[in-house]
Amino acid sequence: MGIEKLELLEARLMKVVKVISHLREKNAVLEKRLGELQSALAEKTEELLRYQEKTRQASTLQVEASTLLEERELIRQKIESMLDSLESVDIV
Repeated sequence: MGIEKLELLEARLMKVVKVISHLREKNAVLEKRLGELQSALAEKTEELLRYQEKTRQASTLQVEASTLLEERELIRQKIESMLDSLESVDIV
């Protein structure tokens, strides 16, 4: 092997070392970003679960409100009926 071939091999080896170094730096940056994104995803998942619970609670309240309105209407009708009965007896 001549000196020129050794110099060429050295140059190529140095280039490979630089590429590996660059790739390691890039990998470290990407791993950091991955950690940030995983944390953000965990936060958003918790937030989504909270909103789903609030939605469930709101749906329950909506059903309860509807039931109460129906009961209120029933009571109103019964009171009107009783008042009508009292008027017909001429007590009121």
